[in-house]
Amino acid sequence: MFLINLPLMQIECHSRGASQFRRLAMTPKAALDSIALSLSRIDVHLSGEDSPLTNPWEEIKEQIQHEPSLYWPAYVETMRQFVGGYVAGLTADALSELSASLKRAGAANVERELMRRLLLRAKKERIRYSPFDFTFFCYRLLDFTAYGQILERTGMYECRARVYSVAAPSGEEGGLDTQRIDAVLSKEQFESARNAGWPEVWHGHG
Repeated sequence: MFLINLPLMQIECHSRGASQFRRLAMTPKAALDSIALSLSRIDVHLSGEDSPLTNPWEEIKEQIQHEPSLYWPAYVETMRQFVGGYVAGLTADALSELSASLKRAGAANVERELMRRLLLRAKKERIRYSPFDFTFFCYRLLDFTAYGQILERTGMYECRARVYSVAAPSGEEGGLDTQRIDAVLSKEQFESARNAGWPEVWHGHG
């Protein structure tokens, strides 16, 4: 778990960098940017190496916006350690400036407010997923076959796609649960279906 093995080393590096960041601007946004960036650089994924979530910061956002995993307490503690490491690395002037911006006096109160805002940011910030390993697909829809092209991955099992069929030969764009997909198509198969006018039954040719 990265809670135990990685943060101490990374927090030390992060703390040394905090005072350098202060030369640009010591604002709450700058502090949160720096903390989120450090979390994203942790080279351990509790959600698994094959996860579509590219780094621990994306894992945090996924769990806050959807459902916490069994490892959520470890993520929370790691965030607290990084927030504490960031504040500990500030110069006295930088801490004073940040305290004034947050309207919180003292390092402990600054840490609590940054943690609160970090969680709020994770709740609102868009989650970035790795693309699916396929682009074209088909599935049964009522009495005919729908053929689709993924435009963007929007969730663990969700995407925005353009879907074609005999009923919608020009295509319709919208959200789709990828668990509805019956078969993955190659580009050649998708183009074959297009050229055939979106067959009501897909026989896997092309």
